[in-house]
Amino acid sequence: MVKMNKIKTSLLVLAAATLSISAVASAAGQISKIEAYIRGDLKVKLNNEIVKLQNTPIVYENRTYVPLSEIADLVGVDVVWDGENKTIHINEVKPVPEFVEPTDYEEIQGMSFQVMLAEYGGRTYPVLTAYGQMGQLYYRVQDFQQMGYDIQGAKLAKEKWSDFWFVSKEEAQTFISNLKLSYRMDNETPVTGETNEKRMAVLRDYKPTIYYEYLGSDGYPRYDVYPGSPEVYMIDKVGVKEEEHEYSIFYKAAGKFYKTTLTLKNRNHANPEKEEDWYINSSQTNYVKKEEVYNYNTNY
Repeated sequence: MVKMNKIKTSLLVLAAATLSISAVASAAGQISKIEAYIRGDLKVKLNNEIVKLQNTPIVYENRTYVPLSEIADLVGVDVVWDGENKTIHINEVKPVPEFVEPTDYEEIQGMSFQVMLAEYGGRTYPVLTAYGQMGQLYYRVQDFQQMGYDIQGAKLAKEKWSDFWFVSKEEAQTFISNLKLSYRMDNETPVTGETNEKRMAVLRDYKPTIYYEYLGSDGYPRYDVYPGSPEVYMIDKVGVKEEEHEYSIFYKAAGKFYKTTLTLKNRNHANPEKEEDWYINSSQTNYVKKEEVYNYNTNY
């Protein structure tokens, strides 16, 4: 049996493979035409099992070239083409590190939150940031974990309103190298842990509802919908239970920060031949007393 690390080493050699038959980059960075042979008679085996490629291997100057992206999928390597910088990124697919809650940690109180974008391995990841009471900048730990960073051993902080774990910018720099963070230029709400476009569209259309409580003229409590538009920072997929997909939403409304949950369900789950039709099956409602709306002392 071929060992996986040996396959990955061979794959790195293929990074120079052409992505088309008609052109190849020369050492000087110029593009020139080549003559290559399509070899439909060649077989590719993975662990002694024949695999079928969508694109036929080619032979150029007695070297065989196979499609990098297809080989990467077969051996579990992530390949990203960065057209702007003309760069092929080859990333080892790392499992998300298991998180163990530390016993020694700092408690912080976020004064403001913002989503930034991190460039890593040719891909872009959202990172939730928080500013503490003294102006310190913190990064959410689980966003770094999605990139494969293992933050065990770093000094962490637990944020009061979101209950998320964060790491300070200074601490993060001790175990994260070559990380580029930039500000978002769009208003599209980031969704982590989800790849289904239809589910993401339903999630982004959802607006959390806040009810504020007040006493009516008869002395009984009344509830009205808060008319302002909530600011949703991040939507995270929590898991799947039977046919329901569960998510956590962190947002701001009425001058306060909230973390709520909702679930999505497919109306056609019993009939897989029909097109997916996702809808919000359940959601959590938040309440605030009318006198506390925009009263920062109750949330800050």
